[in-house]
Amino acid sequence: MDLIGSFTPAMREADDDVFRRARVIVDTYDGMRESGGLLDPVATGALDATQVRDLATLLRDATVARRGTEEITVFKAVGSAIPELAVAQFYLRRHHETPTTGTGAIR
Repeated sequence: MDLIGSFTPAMREADDDVFRRARVIVDTYDGMRESGGLLDPVATGALDATQVRDLATLLRDATVARRGTEEITVFKAVGSAIPELAVAQFYLRRHHETPTTGTGAIR
């Protein structure tokens, strides 16, 4: 489940039941201070803030990902450009490693 709409403390996208079952990944830890979607479940005890991991940790450590089919994975983005930069870096690397067609398009 991707949550991208709540970027202020007054906004929320999912109820506490979601966070009780979820493995939560954030784009940056700033979301823990900025998003009602995370602040509210922490305040009610539905989400343990010490269990939240950021995207960089997930990319380094696959054990951070979902552990089973019953667990929900929530990715909470608060507007960081990190995912876009990661995709751009991937395609730049791929462009330099892969031969291009006559038009220079990435295959």
